[in-house]
Order: sequence, then structure tokens, then C-alpha cells
Amino acid sequence: MRNADLDVNMQEELKGAIESGDADKFAETMMQFGESIAQDLIAQAQAVGPIESKSEHELEKIGLRKLDSVEREYYAQVYEKNTFEDQDITFPRTVYDRVFEDLRAQHPLLGALQMVNTTGVTEWIFRTADAESAWWGPLCDSIKKQLENGFKKEDTGQFKLSAFIPMCKSMLVLAPEWLDRFVRELLMESMAMGLEKAAVDGDGKDGPIGMRKDLGGAVVEGVYPDKTAKKLDNLNPLTIGKEIMAPMVDGKIRTISDLAMIVHPTDYWNIIYPLTTQQDELTKNYHKTNMAWPFRVIQSTFVPEGEAIIGDLKNYWYGISAPTKIEYSDEYRFLEDDRVYIAKLLGNGKPMDNKSFYLFDISGIKTGYEEEGAIEP
Repeated sequence: MRNADLDVNMQEELKGAIESGDADKFAETMMQFGESIAQDLIAQAQAVGPIESKSEHELEKIGLRKLDSVEREYYAQVYEKNTFEDQDITFPRTVYDRVFEDLRAQHPLLGALQMVNTTGVTEWIFRTADAESAWWGPLCDSIKKQLENGFKKEDTGQFKLSAFIPMCKSMLVLAPEWLDRFVRELLMESMAMGLEKAAVDGDGKDGPIGMRKDLGGAVVEGVYPDKTAKKLDNLNPLTIGKEIMAPMVDGKIRTISDLAMIVHPTDYWNIIYPLTTQQDELTKNYHKTNMAWPFRVIQSTFVPEGEAIIGDLKNYWYGISAPTKIEYSDEYRFLEDDRVYIAKLLGNGKPMDNKSFYLFDISGIKTGYEEEGAIEP
């Protein structure tokens, strides 16, 4: 997939367009992004040549995949009608399934969340407490243990996440496998940013509630407030044990084994990297040190600099409902030969409870390299 080589400037432009909330800006950015991908794929297709006789393994090596009969029929109609609209069959669900597989594989944060398919589902059952112990007592004794006290029902409350697909006519001369890759790459990059931003910092208004938000705070016009960040002066074992781990296990009967710290990339390189990189006194070579931290570190540009979110990512629930069609929008006309389509993903997300994630201020953490002479050439 091309995502690993995606131009950093384009990523920043997409991120800025999403954060601005300006649909016109986002659509225009996606047009530029789509044109860039299209030209890249056309060049690859010309270099590869005919793919009809290639095996599934050979296709995978160039980022393509074998299409099933429904997918091939759908893309053939797109080619024939020169449009995503008015197709005899709905947009193949398997294409979205593959998009989410790629999302989870290539985006560590999204891959760790509890992302479930809620197509056609209106309610979801959440666990609100640790599992109750089994009931010990005489055989056939009256069972009064109310296990249901540990569960609650939630309305999935679907919201829309729109992704723009500029249909470059130059792509229509290629085989369906290339068109499939073009669509999936555009969907994946735009949806990845939208889903990640919401999971980290969504305010709950017309969308998911992020990990940074206080579920118990005062909600104003549908907007949840930020949590108050607890200041950390260091990341030594005592601080981690007392300030991070102890509050997380308080009152729980389960051990916590899969925590993650989410930080902005700038803080990763300014704080985390120096803390986990040490110099050998004998050889003077630098090497990465496996710190005894009970969490892994994940980078996200949507976490504000100076902050860290720590929690079990499986305690963030994302219900996603796949759309059935891609619609043409008359509102966005940038290039005469291109058309802009919109894929509307339905979904919602929120932390399991207010203690699932904790917010910390790490801006004052010292790495030890600040002292004069700490780094030898």
C-alpha cells in the first residue's frame, strides 16, 4: 500500500483540513491527494503491465488483491457507466472490510481499539463493572446474584463520518484491481484521520466522545469538557506505580496487562525517545533501552503537545456501520474532468467509563540530557 510513502506535507494538510471542520477545504485537499495517488498508480500499472494472469501472491506484492465476483461486477459497472452512482448492486461490503483491515494493520492506535461492526444494530451492551464471582452455596439454593448489575444498554446513536473520493477519469482506463486500490487508499487515509481524531479528542457533539474528555463533567450544548491533566514530574517506577497504576487498579478485581500511553510525536522525540535511549559508558554507543514501563507508547498527532493519555485501549468502544453506496455531490466542483463522491460511514465511539483513560501533563518531565555534558559526541 502507498500509505507508508505518503508525503508528510499532504498528511499535515489532510489533518489541518479535518481539524478546521471546513468541508470545502477537506474536499479540495482530497482532490489533490486523489490526483497524486492516481498518477502514482497509473505509473505503477504501466510498469507492471497486464495483471490478468498474475497469482494472488503476485498481486499482493504490488498492493492489489483478487476481487470476488461481486466486487468485479461493481467496478465493471463503474467503468461502464463512468460513475459510482446508479449501480445495479450496492457498494461491496467486502471493500470496507478490507479498508478496516488495513486501518488496523497500519495505524497502531486504531488497531488496538475495540472496533465492532454495528450494521443494523441500535443498542449495545456494555460491562460497567468487573465480573461478579460465581455463587457458592448449597445445590439448588436460590440464585440471587444479580449479574446484570454489571451491565448497561447504550443507544449506538450513529453519527456520520464522510470521506471524499475524487474520481479521476484517468483511473477508469485501468483494470478493476487498480480502481479498487485507488478507492481503498483514499478511504483509508481520510477515515483513519477522522476516526483517530474522534477517539482521542472527540467532544461528543454530533460525534464520538474522545479519551481526553470527562464523562462526568458538565456537558454544554452536547460538548463534553476536557479532563484535568495530572502533572507528572518523571516516569520512574515509584511515580508510575503511585500516580498511574494504583489509581487504575483501585477497586478492580482484574489485573491490568495491556496499557498504552498515547503522546504527540513531538513529545515522543523530546521526552520518550531520550528516556529510552542510553549511552554505553564503555563504547560510547547509544542503544535503545527496554524500560520497565507497564505500557507501550503510541504516537498520535491528535494528542496535544505536553499531554499523555494512558489506559487500556480495549476500553474504548467504536461501533462502525458500513455504508451501502457512494454518492455524487454537486456541491464540490474543482476540476472539469473530475467528480467528487462522498462515502458516509456511520458510527459512534466512547470510553467504557470515566476511569478507562487518564490524562497527564508530561510537559515538565526531564530526560537527564538537559544537563550540560549529558550527551557526549
